[in-house]
Amino acid sequence: MNCRTFVIYWLNNCEEKRFGFTVSRKIGNAVIRNRVKRRLGELVRKHQGRFEDGTWFVFNAKRRTAWALFSELEADFEVFFQGAHEKASADSHQRV
Repeated sequence: MNCRTFVIYWLNNCEEKRFGFTVSRKIGNAVIRNRVKRRLGELVRKHQGRFEDGTWFVFNAKRRTAWALFSELEADFEVFFQGAHEKASADSHQRV
Protein backbone atom coordinates (compact mmCIF):
# COMPACT_ATOMS: atom_id res chain seq x y z
CA MET A 1 0.00 0.00 0.00
CA ASN A 2 1.51 3.30 -1.09
CA CYS A 3 0.92 6.43 1.02
CA ARG A 4 2.43 9.91 0.80
CA THR A 5 5.02 9.35 3.53
CA PHE A 6 5.62 5.60 3.50
CA VAL A 7 4.94 2.32 1.72
CA ILE A 8 3.61 -0.71 3.59
CA TYR A 9 4.19 -4.28 2.49
CA TRP A 10 2.49 -7.19 4.22
CA LEU A 11 2.54 -10.96 4.14
CA ASN A 12 -0.47 -12.94 5.37
CA ASN A 13 -0.66 -16.45 6.80
CA CYS A 14 2.28 -16.14 9.18
CA GLU A 15 2.58 -17.46 12.73
CA GLU A 16 2.37 -14.10 14.46
CA LYS A 17 1.99 -10.37 13.94
CA ARG A 18 5.38 -8.70 13.30
CA PHE A 19 6.59 -5.26 12.21
CA GLY A 20 9.72 -4.07 10.43
CA PHE A 21 10.97 -0.64 9.36
CA THR A 22 13.33 0.25 6.53
CA VAL A 23 14.77 3.73 6.17
CA SER A 24 17.25 4.36 3.37
CA ARG A 25 20.34 6.52 3.70
CA LYS A 26 18.71 8.82 1.17
CA ILE A 27 16.37 9.93 3.97
CA GLY A 28 19.19 11.46 5.99
CA ASN A 29 21.92 10.74 8.52
CA ALA A 30 21.64 8.16 11.31
CA VAL A 31 19.94 10.57 13.71
CA ILE A 32 17.17 11.35 11.21
CA ARG A 33 16.75 7.70 10.17
CA ASN A 34 16.42 6.59 13.80
CA ARG A 35 13.91 9.36 14.50
CA VAL A 36 11.83 8.18 11.53
CA LYS A 37 11.90 4.59 12.85
CA ARG A 38 10.87 5.74 16.33
CA ARG A 39 7.98 7.80 14.94
CA LEU A 40 6.73 4.92 12.78
CA GLY A 41 7.13 2.58 15.74
CA GLU A 42 5.02 4.90 17.88
CA LEU A 43 2.28 4.89 15.23
CA VAL A 44 2.33 1.09 15.17
CA ARG A 45 2.19 0.95 18.97
CA LYS A 46 -0.70 3.40 19.04
CA HIS A 47 -2.72 1.49 16.40
CA GLN A 48 -1.50 -2.05 17.10
CA GLY A 49 -4.98 -3.43 17.71
CA ARG A 50 -6.04 -2.51 14.19
CA PHE A 51 -3.46 -4.76 12.51
CA GLU A 52 -4.48 -8.32 11.68
CA ASP A 53 -2.96 -11.21 13.61
CA GLY A 54 -0.80 -13.60 11.62
CA THR A 55 0.56 -10.91 9.30
CA TRP A 56 4.02 -9.42 8.87
CA PHE A 57 4.22 -5.71 8.03
CA VAL A 58 7.20 -3.80 6.64
CA PHE A 59 7.14 0.00 6.58
CA ASN A 60 9.40 1.59 3.98
CA ALA A 61 9.87 5.30 4.69
CA LYS A 62 9.89 7.90 1.93
CA ARG A 63 11.93 11.11 2.00
CA ARG A 64 9.05 13.25 3.16
CA THR A 65 8.60 11.04 6.24
CA ALA A 66 11.59 12.69 7.91
CA TRP A 67 9.98 16.15 7.79
CA ALA A 68 6.30 15.24 8.04
CA LEU A 69 4.28 16.19 11.08
CA PHE A 70 3.06 13.39 13.30
CA SER A 71 -0.51 14.28 12.31
CA GLU A 72 0.41 13.75 8.64
CA LEU A 73 1.77 10.30 9.46
CA GLU A 74 -1.45 9.46 11.31
CA ALA A 75 -3.50 10.65 8.33
CA ASP A 76 -1.52 8.31 6.06
CA PHE A 77 -2.16 5.49 8.55
CA GLU A 78 -5.88 6.12 8.19
CA VAL A 79 -5.53 6.00 4.40
CA PHE A 80 -3.70 2.69 4.75
CA PHE A 81 -6.33 1.13 6.99
CA GLN A 82 -9.15 2.20 4.68
CA GLY A 83 -7.31 1.04 1.55
CA ALA A 84 -6.10 -2.20 3.10
CA HIS A 85 -9.58 -3.08 4.29
CA GLU A 86 -10.99 -2.51 0.80
CA LYS A 87 -8.13 -4.45 -0.81
CA ALA A 88 -8.48 -7.36 1.63
CA SER A 89 -12.19 -7.64 0.96
CA ALA A 90 -11.58 -7.45 -2.80
CA ASP A 91 -8.87 -10.12 -2.57
CA SER A 92 -11.11 -12.41 -0.56
CA HIS A 93 -13.75 -12.16 -3.27
CA GLN A 94 -11.24 -12.90 -6.04
CA ARG A 95 -9.81 -16.04 -4.44
CA VAL A 96 -11.88 -19.17 -4.82
